[in-house]
Amino acid sequence: MKRNIITGGIVLLVVVAGVYVFTTGSSKPALVQDAQATVLYDPTCGCCGNHAAYLERSGFQVERERVLDISAVKAEYGIPQDLRSCHTTLVEGYVVEGHMPVEAIAKLLK
Repeated sequence: MKRNIITGGIVLLVVVAGVYVFTTGSSKPALVQDAQATVLYDPTCGCCGNHAAYLERSGFQVERERVLDISAVKAEYGIPQDLRSCHTTLVEGYVVEGHMPVEAIAKLLK
């Protein structure tokens, strides 16, 4: 039970941080230069393009891929039901779910 609460709190913190960056329009210096990222997203979602643009501004080389059955993608990569978001990003061999701040992705890649 404690693990679920901690995981949920981390996910909430990440989402809040991601929303803050999108709403403040924060323009940060590139943290990741030329790392490859593929954003897989449901074509009916409006925020996924914003997240892809955010990654590009931070130095990622981004490929956007519309996926008709995004839940199948999430199942393929083993993303638990309670942690699923509207898009999944593949970055340098890692699977990143939702609006993860670029600082966290940069730390992951180190």
